[in-house]
Amino acid sequence: MAYKDFKSYIQDKYYDLLTAAIKEYVDNHHDGIGFHDFNVLSLLKQKIENVEVKSLVCHEAGIGDLLRIEARTAADIVEMSLGTKEIEAGRKTRWFIVHLTAELNQGLHDVKVQKTEENYFGSFDLEGALDAYLVPYIRTADLEDLADEFFDKYCDDALFDRWVFPYSHVMRKMHIQAVESTLPDNVFGRTYFKPTRIKYWYKYWPMHPEPEEIEEEVPAGTIVINKEHFFLGNYGSAINTMAHELVHWEFHRRFFEILALLDENANQLSCEVTPEIPSEEMTGVEKAIWWAEWQANNLAPRIVMPRQIFLDVLAQCYDENFTPVYYRGQYLEEALEKTAEMFGVSRYEAKVRAIQLGIMEAEGTMLYSERFYVYPISFHRWSLSKNQTFAIDRKSYEKLLNTNGEFAELIQQGLFIYAECFVVINDPLYVKESDTPHMEGEIVLTDYARENADECCMIFEREYKNDGKFDYEYYGQCYLSKELTEDILVETKPTSDLAEQNATQRANAAKKLQEEGQSLMAIMRDLPSSFSGTFDKHMKRVKKEDGKKMTNLEMSIRTGLSEDYIASLRKDEDLNVSVQTVSALCVALHLPPCFSKDMLEKSRNSFPYTKDGYFQQRILEEMYMEPLSSINEVLVDSGIKPWGKN
Repeated sequence: MAYKDFKSYIQDKYYDLLTAAIKEYVDNHHDGIGFHDFNVLSLLKQKIENVEVKSLVCHEAGIGDLLRIEARTAADIVEMSLGTKEIEAGRKTRWFIVHLTAELNQGLHDVKVQKTEENYFGSFDLEGALDAYLVPYIRTADLEDLADEFFDKYCDDALFDRWVFPYSHVMRKMHIQAVESTLPDNVFGRTYFKPTRIKYWYKYWPMHPEPEEIEEEVPAGTIVINKEHFFLGNYGSAINTMAHELVHWEFHRRFFEILALLDENANQLSCEVTPEIPSEEMTGVEKAIWWAEWQANNLAPRIVMPRQIFLDVLAQCYDENFTPVYYRGQYLEEALEKTAEMFGVSRYEAKVRAIQLGIMEAEGTMLYSERFYVYPISFHRWSLSKNQTFAIDRKSYEKLLNTNGEFAELIQQGLFIYAECFVVINDPLYVKESDTPHMEGEIVLTDYARENADECCMIFEREYKNDGKFDYEYYGQCYLSKELTEDILVETKPTSDLAEQNATQRANAAKKLQEEGQSLMAIMRDLPSSFSGTFDKHMKRVKKEDGKKMTNLEMSIRTGLSEDYIASLRKDEDLNVSVQTVSALCVALHLPPCFSKDMLEKSRNSFPYTKDGYFQQRILEEMYMEPLSSINEVLVDSGIKPWGKN
């Protein structure tokens, strides 16, 4: 670029204007000793030298192309001695803000000074990349609302093919066009903000239906799409690429105008297939470009898949999925694939969108190890927070073994084992050797583990390689949409409370059971399929503190339920039982989480997907060794119905 930033451009082009504005202010307000709010007269002649623009703050005035610019400058006030000869009597540096207005439209025109003021602090804050380049401030919390506004503005009156984003309709309303061209492999799209002569592919229909490459001038506002490559390579789509470029034209046209000022040869903004990782070494312009890309990357999928429409379509695809599957997670995976078809995007984009909208179960779909496809896993939605995952590629796993002593010790003790793309409790209940020919010798999840990943899989966090200084929102989630061997933008590490993870506690419990000669898997295999039979089996298996067998009377004392009712629950499968009753029975028997979860499922109960439901689920998992009376105190204090009967 001819100018490295916008302030250098203003400094070069308008140095005399800034100097004159500061001199006028000094002449009217500086008496040689200090500045005054009223007009003063200095006895000494004063000159202004070495004007330097330190930073800019730019605002759109909201009237046509009018722009307001705060030029924050430092300047030397040079006082000349009295007498016939001009001799420098004193020099001091002071700080000023020169307020300018200008017309920004195919160049900067009609630049005028509105007022000048002194900055009394003697310095300015560092120049903000967005402030100086008219890139709008967009917070992560604003993305969904902005996408909805864009969709309503341009798509409200569109005709849809399924729910495919009607980009042609949007371009007509925006008065721009799009063409396909052969771009470099690392560029998925360009937006031209100046009239430019380019080569692109054109179909002359019906005379020449085959595409033909032509060269001609295209107007400002032309979007060029790479014929072969999309955003995130094979994991993106042409639809998302188009939306990405439309976001640039909607939100960043003023920024494009400034880029054109800095380099008269600049005519377009190119967007890379694999986004650049941000760094503190970037210049102001580079940071502004990065933020413009961040905004387009984040808004594009939200515009292509508006939140309410996406959730409705996904729910419909899920409900209408009657294809028999082997694992519950396959229902969601197939629903995501059908939803992707409805929106004309890739399956991975649909997965990322689901995660953005809080459907964390999607994180367990469309996974691959370095050698084979991984069947989906199921888990409670609240098991994962933003940026968390159960999946980890082998490269990251091996790196952790060499760099994280706490993690390595858990593996070396045999508490956990790497299976498929998960770190799992090393117990026959959760892992086994594969009996599938193409996975011979591989350690894989058992069916039970695949349906209950939050019970046995270690949780990991993903963050940027640059110490997480930039927002995870888009780039980190895109990592989830790629095969796990692709370690491009983020790194994976255990959560900070590794020792406190439920999976770690359960791994220690499993090891203790193994040392006692008992295996959770052996017990689970021996349990009947009915609730009453399973409850009866646990009653016969569990012993009281004195080593004697558990009785109906003891269970009545522990739960507050009558002996007759407990006896009926052990043999009558037709009895309806509440989630509170089942939870009381599980606590009274001190059943580990895998058994209590099994009891709930067989009783056809589950905790609701609410804050209270999550709270009760965690209590059942974490406090099952406590007496029921203590647990009920916690529940009542939280305004939740107690378990059992008091």
